[in-house]
Amino acid sequence: MKTICCITLLVMFVFLPYAAVIARDYYDPAEIRFPLNEEAGGFLNSYTGILEYSSSALNHDDWDSFYIKVTGAPVLFQKGNLWALNIFFSSILMNGPVREEEKAANIGNFWMNAVQFEYGSNLQFRIRRTDFVYSYSRSSQHPFRENYSYAANDQQLLRIRPAYSFETGNFSFHPSLTAGYFDLYGFWKSDLEKPRVKFMISPEMDSRWKLSGVINIYILLKIDALQTWTGNYETDFYAESGLKKTGSPGMDFFLQMYRTENSEMLESAKHDAFYAGFGVRFR
Repeated sequence: MKTICCITLLVMFVFLPYAAVIARDYYDPAEIRFPLNEEAGGFLNSYTGILEYSSSALNHDDWDSFYIKVTGAPVLFQKGNLWALNIFFSSILMNGPVREEEKAANIGNFWMNAVQFEYGSNLQFRIRRTDFVYSYSRSSQHPFRENYSYAANDQQLLRIRPAYSFETGNFSFHPSLTAGYFDLYGFWKSDLEKPRVKFMISPEMDSRWKLSGVINIYILLKIDALQTWTGNYETDFYAESGLKKTGSPGMDFFLQMYRTENSEMLESAKHDAFYAGFGVRFR
């Protein structure tokens, strides 16, 4: 376990100098965003690894949108059920929209348009049956082709949720609320423009219906109310529903829907996008 944690740390430090340049805000499961694990404790004794593939196969566009995401998140330290600190690193290979004059890629030739790196840390406190999380992270998109945008941001987020889900029979639900500030800090000496988003309020609901001991049907809903750096107000929406196997190893098979007023993928062009498809997640 500690070997895996150390490898994740090494990867973060290797890629850190290259991340001077967010596209899509890819969803991170609760295991990443809320690191406190009641079955673990101490130093480097917990690790979450996630492999995810998603394809917007239900879209009717001329281009195919899909991504492959790999995430590693060791818990650096946990003090009982009081607090925990993790770090995480994600690498996302993506294929997405192209301009009208360009040839679209497809799942057959596996032509990826860009890679996005995400890394950061989550510090969670549990106080009176309520979880509080402070998170700092950085996202940077690096294109492989022309007319695809360089984009980056720094995120500071505050999350709050009940420490335990509400249950009635085989049904349970777990709400949470996230508030965030986004910027591009001068520390990176980047010549990029400010990111799209400045402030965000994001309510989320995770609902589950237990079919058996480890198999659940789940529905995840997330709404992002955004204020942009240009002073506009926009809304993004994310929904996910499918089968979830809990425990270790765990996996999700899901249908996915994502709506954004600007994906930030195309250089110097606002890209209003709607994605609908399927995915699988191993952890």
